[in-house]
Amino acid sequence: MDKVDLLTCIPDPLSIEEDVFKLWVFGYTVDQAVECRMKTDVTIGSYSRAIVELDTKDQYQTFYLLEALLKKPLSFSMSPIANVALGSDNLVQLCRSCS
Repeated sequence: MDKVDLLTCIPDPLSIEEDVFKLWVFGYTVDQAVECRMKTDVTIGSYSRAIVELDTKDQYQTFYLLEALLKKPLSFSMSPIANVALGSDNLVQLCRSCS
């Protein structure tokens, strides 16, 4: 099996576009999601397909990372992304409300 290194940059604060998330949840590929965004999202009409594709790929990478971490909540809470996604104060409040 080949090893693949993947570098993902996660902005602070974490930015998730709800429409892209829905496309990912419903199983759209990156190419399908790009086509859908190009046709339906008037705010990206002035951007090239290449820019929309890069943005979509970045969003999908974030979703894959979050999906893996959310399957193991303890791992998620100890990961660096938890502080980005929730903020340390919000994470403490969330943990207290769940216990």
